[in-house]
Amino acid sequence: MSTLRPTTRTSEVKDSATRTWVQALVVRDLPAAEVDSVEKSWKPHRQRLAQARRAAGRHPEHAHWDWTGKTELDLVERWRFVAVRCDQSVEGLMAARTKPKAGRLAPGPILYVDFVEVAPWNSRTLTDTPRFQGVGALLIQEAVAISVEMGWDGRLGLSALPQAQGFYARLGMTLIDDADPDYSDLAYFEFEPSAAKMLLTRPRGGKP
Repeated sequence: MSTLRPTTRTSEVKDSATRTWVQALVVRDLPAAEVDSVEKSWKPHRQRLAQARRAAGRHPEHAHWDWTGKTELDLVERWRFVAVRCDQSVEGLMAARTKPKAGRLAPGPILYVDFVEVAPWNSRTLTDTPRFQGVGALLIQEAVAISVEMGWDGRLGLSALPQAQGFYARLGMTLIDDADPDYSDLAYFEFEPSAAKMLLTRPRGGKP
C-alpha cells in the first residue's frame, strides 16, 4: 500500500439545499484504513437508496461496490486514494494507479483511474436530490493534477459504467472504445492534454 503522507488542498462543492458553494477539502493519499471507515459509513446508505431505486424500476449499476475489497486489492495494485471531504464527511472517493499505463490516444504514459464514486447521498443514480454537486468533477480534476505532476501532461484514462459515460464526456474526455475487452467490456475514455488542462482551469471544482 502507498506510504505517502496525506496532503490536502481547498476547493468548493455546491450545496444543493442552499444552492451555494461551500468549502471542501481534497485529500490526496488517504490511508487505506480511512477508506475502509468510509465504506462502513457509506454502505447502509448505498444499500437503502439502491433498494428504493430498484423498487421504482431503476437499476443503479454500482450498487454492489465495496471499497473494503478495493483496499485489500491495493496490496497488489498499488493505488493512491483521493477523497473529497466536506464538514468532516467524505463526499467522494477515487483510486488511481501509481504506475503509468500506455496511452491509446497518443503514445506515452497516462494515469489510470480504476474507481470513482461519490457518496451515496450525492449520486444521481441513487437519488434525485444529491446533497452536494461537483464532487465527481473535483476528483477527476485532482487526477489530472496528479498526471501533470508526474510529467504525463494531464493525460489519464478510465473505464466507465454506462450510467457514467455522459458525465465523462461532459468533462471533455474522449471515448476510445465503447466496449473495452481489457476491462469487462466497459467504455474506455482518455483525456488528451489540452482538454485535461481546460478542466484544471474550470472554476468551482471543475463542474461541467
